[in-house]
Amino acid sequence: MRKKLRTVFLVGAVVLAMVPGLASANTDMNYANTVGSSISFDGSGHFTIGTFDITSGSASGFLGNVAGSFTIGAINTMFGMSSASVLGTGTLTISDGLNVLTGNLNWVDIAQMGTLDGLNLTGTVNLTGITYSGSNADLMALAAAGSATDTLSFQFASGVTLSSLATTAQSSSFSGTISASSVPDGGATVALLGFGLVGIEGLRRRFRK
Repeated sequence: MRKKLRTVFLVGAVVLAMVPGLASANTDMNYANTVGSSISFDGSGHFTIGTFDITSGSASGFLGNVAGSFTIGAINTMFGMSSASVLGTGTLTISDGLNVLTGNLNWVDIAQMGTLDGLNLTGTVNLTGITYSGSNADLMALAAAGSATDTLSFQFASGVTLSSLATTAQSSSFSGTISASSVPDGGATVALLGFGLVGIEGLRRRFRK
């Protein structure tokens, strides 16, 4: 029994360690899908992301878009958590009405546990080559940094596995965070923490049986 409990805590520590700097995360910009927009899976392993509104900071209300199609790679599942690499690159744009911020976007990975799903939840720098010629403070800060971390989360009322997302057409609303820091924040931190706690609870119940 002690060995099993040690395993539970070890797994929990590993999963929760994926959440770096909970107290020191530095969020620059939050966003959420516009009405009628979604993250859409085509049933053939590909997904696209629709338009979004910036919901915080000096760029609040600006319209953004992600151009390009992304592909779910080989899926791995361990202790109830599924993950896969994400192949393909796209272009992220945010318009201030006159000028457009542009960056190259790579989602890195996708993860799922229960009803929680997310892209790049480990907070890898995945938005590069950022350019902007306007005068908005937040967009200027991103352009000055040159690269940033973009994390995105979404969920379904009932758990949808990555295998189902790769083989069945479906869509969901989404929200995310763009940060000039490499530390995930906002929804990404909550989702990772949730993944860790759900995994620990699942193992605890399994060992109790």
